[in-house]
Amino acid sequence: MNTERHWKATAGGVMSIIAGTLHLLGWLAVATILNRLIGSGHLGGFESIIPAMTVWNLVLPLLILAVIAIIGGIFAVKKKSWKFALAGAICAICSPASWIIGVTATVLISISKYEFNHSNSKSID
Repeated sequence: MNTERHWKATAGGVMSIIAGTLHLLGWLAVATILNRLIGSGHLGGFESIIPAMTVWNLVLPLLILAVIAIIGGIFAVKKKSWKFALAGAICAICSPASWIIGVTATVLISISKYEFNHSNSKSID
């Protein structure tokens, strides 16, 4: 077994975790700042139009995508499930700040499918 070829899934998983973490922290910061602005009345009368719960309802799907990216990255690093790892890497693309990391993670995980298939099998050599 050639060990120098088994870095792609790990690198893609780490990139997916990084992109997902940046995505999660970024959207949590945006939602928190908007909620504070709405609560403090600094939006100039928009408080009645945009309730604070609406901000969380809009950000919640983005937070879920970030969590899926992190979990998929963990699957990729452990080389457990290629489908979940690929789904996580695709979700990592959805981050506007780190989409290039998500694209790279998706490419690395998609071309390393063989690492997942052969990682659990035991060789006799």
